[in-house]
Amino acid sequence: TWLMESIGSQPGIKCINEPDHKAQLERHHALNIVPRWRWLSLTPRERSDLALFLLDDSRSGLFGPVNPFLGTHSWRTDRRVLKLIRMTALVEWLSSIGLMTVYVLRHPIAQAQSCITRGHRIFLQDFLEDEQFLERLDPDVISYVRQVTNNGEPMVQFTTQWCLENIVALRSSLTGCRFALTTHELLVSQPAMETERLAQILDLKHVDRILAQARQPSRTSDTSSSETRSSIRAGEASRLLGAWRNGISPGEEERLLEPLQIFGIDVYRYGEILPDLPSAWINNSATLNRRMIP
Repeated sequence: TWLMESIGSQPGIKCINEPDHKAQLERHHALNIVPRWRWLSLTPRERSDLALFLLDDSRSGLFGPVNPFLGTHSWRTDRRVLKLIRMTALVEWLSSIGLMTVYVLRHPIAQAQSCITRGHRIFLQDFLEDEQFLERLDPDVISYVRQVTNNGEPMVQFTTQWCLENIVALRSSLTGCRFALTTHELLVSQPAMETERLAQILDLKHVDRILAQARQPSRTSDTSSSETRSSIRAGEASRLLGAWRNGISPGEEERLLEPLQIFGIDVYRYGEILPDLPSAWINNSATLNRRMIP
């Protein structure tokens, strides 16, 4: 939400908030296919209807703008920013239909803590029931996911779920060339540099407005402490990056990151707060190939 609102601070851009939300899709009868909570794979018919929905503002525009009373709101718009959090497995397809895609990661332990605080459900079984998605995984990885699903504690289940949510983007040969990737940690620790890079990718002119909006807590920060919100407004959010370590021992951190080792994911490592991203993902994304793929 934070990044969507920052991009939406640009003149002429409208925010579309979670047009992949099952309950809202059902409420508005927005699709000609059956909505779901997690979009892991698509049939040809589903690809066709979902593409038409996402690209047609008269349909997906029902989910925005987020707040027309914000000072950054534009009443006349010619661009949209869509926040999609349930279609991570479709990131390659999203870029193929012509969407300029920025994929955002966050440290898996911090993400797991946030999920528990906000009462999010664990949906490991959804992945295990999608045969097309499982074709991406080795048998030993699938066995591990089944074990965690049946016997794992919630924090381990959420870090395992983080791996499943992000494995497509992290393994994709298209990362950095068909779609851009950034992280919460980069946006917080290097806001000016990372904002400039994303502005170049997305052809955004008013970087100052993005930076100013980035100093405002997102509207989903209702579970954040007053200290956290004050730090964001003061431009001191970087000191909060390691807050997830409070109350977690080194041994606990290593155990919670075990799923990443099982999946062969090394962008986040034990003992490190900041990610280690391949330089090609950063350097190449300034010249994304935005050509639609039939």
